[in-house]
Amino acid sequence: MEIYVNLVERLEVRTQPISHMAARWISASHRKLKLCYVDNCGNAATYGPIYVPVRKHYADPQRGDELHAVVAVDELGKNFAAALVSSGTARLAPYWPILCALELADPSMSLPKGDDGGLVWEAAELLCEQVGIDFATFRQQTIDFHTDYPGFSVSEKDDIAKNLLWFYNGRATRDGFRRYPIVAAYAVAVFTFPIT
Repeated sequence: MEIYVNLVERLEVRTQPISHMAARWISASHRKLKLCYVDNCGNAATYGPIYVPVRKHYADPQRGDELHAVVAVDELGKNFAAALVSSGTARLAPYWPILCALELADPSMSLPKGDDGGLVWEAAELLCEQVGIDFATFRQQTIDFHTDYPGFSVSEKDDIAKNLLWFYNGRATRDGFRRYPIVAAYAVAVFTFPIT
């Protein structure tokens, strides 16, 4: 499945830090797998460029006339995608709070909320302990930062997510961001954590 292959390739990037993007990439891939293969099973527009013409040929009574084969392959794709998502979710569950805590280095992301919010902050505390960052100061500076910069435009979020190093280098030269040195130190630590 192309969606899964793309995810694996993205997670294996070594040319720039990507750990702060892993959770969102995994979530997006799972949503896309569910949308394309589980929820919309049978919608030819969601299938890849190889299967679409084959599917069309075998579903056509004038040519392939093998509708049962199309239905069987569609069902196989649906079952495989559903199993891939549920298996991936189950396998990542113990690590999910840590992956989400890595996202705290990205100021364009929302602060953790809801039931999982506490687990994310606990994981961030563990990461802070590992690299010698005072967690209480980090948490307060992170909250302050999000209060001072309440929102980024879509294009700013994209720019920040694509190159978080660029963001920190640009903000570090401005006086305003110097109020958040622990957030920057956390980001440097996150940049050192490999995903794969």
